[in-house]
Amino acid sequence: MSFTAYTLSEIVMAEKLKEKFEVTINDELIGLNVYSAQKKFNEYREKFDILMDRDSPYGYDRELGDQLGKTLMAFDTDEYKNDRLMLTDRVRQRMREDEI
Repeated sequence: MSFTAYTLSEIVMAEKLKEKFEVTINDELIGLNVYSAQKKFNEYREKFDILMDRDSPYGYDRELGDQLGKTLMAFDTDEYKNDRLMLTDRVRQRMREDEI
C-alpha cells in the first residue's frame, strides 16, 4: 500500500466510526497494518489492546496471533525495541494460555 492508501484507510475508518457503523475484526486488522506500516506506535497499541483484551468481541485465534506478530515486526528500530518485546511476550503468553 502506498502512503496515500494508508491515509485514505484512516479517513474511511474515521467516517465509519462517525456514522456509527459496526466495526469488525477486519477493520481492526486493517488498522493494525496501516499503523504498523506508518510506524505510529501509539495508534497501533490502541488496536493491539482492543484485540488482546479478554473481553474483546472478536475472540482470539491463531490467525489473529499471527497478524499481531507480523505487524509487530514493522517496529524494528531501537526506539520500539522494548515495546515490541513486551507486546510480543503478551502475544506468546496469550497463545500459550489459550493453547493455540
